[in-house]
Amino acid sequence: MRTFLAGLAIVAVTIALWFAGVSITAWLVSTLVEYLFAVDFGFWKAFAAVLLLGVISNVAFSGLRRKTKE
Repeated sequence: MRTFLAGLAIVAVTIALWFAGVSITAWLVSTLVEYLFAVDFGFWKAFAAVLLLGVISNVAFSGLRRKTKE
């Protein structure tokens, strides 16, 4: 039972850290867009844009072959 709770705590902390990183990035993107273009972009639009950019880049670069030192 203790190992299960420890594993659950690790998963919760990992998700929280990921969410914090994406949130800080989204806040910076929304602040930058509002400053540069004088448009009310909003945090949640920036949050969705950061998530979509991550998904699109993973899909776009998933088929590339990696260089090896062989």
